[in-house]
Amino acid sequence: MEVRRHSVSQHYSKSRNPVPNLNEPTVQTYFSKPPGESMEDAILLFTDAMGITFENNKLLADSFAANGYFVVMPDLFRGDAVPLDRPRNWTQTAWFRNHLPSDVGPIVRAVLREMQRSGCRRIAGVGYSIGNKYLSRFLRSSCLRAGFMAHPTWVEEEDILSIERPVSIAFAGGDGYVNRLQRQEIEMMLTEAKVPFQTTLFSDVPHGFAVRHIHDKKYNRFAKEQAFLQAIQWLDFHMKGEGSAKGYSAWT
Repeated sequence: MEVRRHSVSQHYSKSRNPVPNLNEPTVQTYFSKPPGESMEDAILLFTDAMGITFENNKLLADSFAANGYFVVMPDLFRGDAVPLDRPRNWTQTAWFRNHLPSDVGPIVRAVLREMQRSGCRRIAGVGYSIGNKYLSRFLRSSCLRAGFMAHPTWVEEEDILSIERPVSIAFAGGDGYVNRLQRQEIEMMLTEAKVPFQTTLFSDVPHGFAVRHIHDKKYNRFAKEQAFLQAIQWLDFHMKGEGSAKGYSAWT
């Protein structure tokens, strides 16, 4: 399977696209168009807590677009993404209480409706960190065709049990959010639910490795690139290849 190389290696260059709205006045949205600008195969990108203005997230969106997908990256946090320079009194748990799945769900549904109206025929979901808590609840037949998750954050049993569509997950060996037992439990739940899945464990990389890498650690950069290729190959199979044509029967 050919994967077109693009901007996985350009981690710190400036993204080329602005942050417009997708005809949805209440949701600020970054989007990136593929060569030819077709919108038929699309990705709804669920960012980490840094949100849509974080340069690395925009570069990820551009990378998926360069590989043939129309990418829509909505502001899941309505302007309240986690700042790079956090105030002393800032706490992660307090922030998350304002961004529960019940808060983010309406945003995702509104964007999905607009994507479908705008000509997106096949839509996949890609999530990073906390974005996976929201993505998991939309990996069902009525919403998304397939999904890719990298270093999920605060993903609980009910989130995994919501998954009905094929999903690929890239775990970080040095992740404080998901330990070995939790990884095994996720795999067991997906197996029992008979959901097609793939998991990959990258040892010695920290949480967040698929979004940003440490400059002086070549393996961390390698893992980031491999996680991106994992996502592209998985989505290509389920959106454009045999998985798209045959559905679950492609696995039997």
